[in-house]
Amino acid sequence: MKAEILFLCVLAALGSVAVFAASSFSPAGRRFPWLVTFILLGLVLLQAIRTARRATPQEPRLSRESLREFLRSHGAIFSWSAAGFFLVYLFGFIVGVFLLILGYQVQQRQKWPAALAYAAGMGLATYFGFQVGLQMHLYQGLVTKLLGF
Repeated sequence: MKAEILFLCVLAALGSVAVFAASSFSPAGRRFPWLVTFILLGLVLLQAIRTARRATPQEPRLSRESLREFLRSHGAIFSWSAAGFFLVYLFGFIVGVFLLILGYQVQQRQKWPAALAYAAGMGLATYFGFQVGLQMHLYQGLVTKLLGF
């Protein structure tokens, strides 16, 4: 349980750093980190409540097997987060979100039509929610800029 709480604190800190770093952005650009961090902190709070509810009064010492399981499950979260940052950096928000969701759905053994539908839905939600709805200029991506899109 202590490791999970520590992990949740790291997530909350990363969100706070993103909001602080965005303070130098334009007023429209500041909305995105606030929105993401607001959602992230809500999810962190929910997970902390779930973790606290299932905690045992006398938690046993951390064994190697439980540590391996914790690193395996939380390592996947860090890996997918890193993949998301990398894809957005290379291809921009809209294409990066599409590729990230598609990759995750395929890795979870989702059927291709459903995986494509989820990925397209998230790509469209990103475009209409942020670029059209909030009128934010989303990052275009390194490859996208080099190709002239």
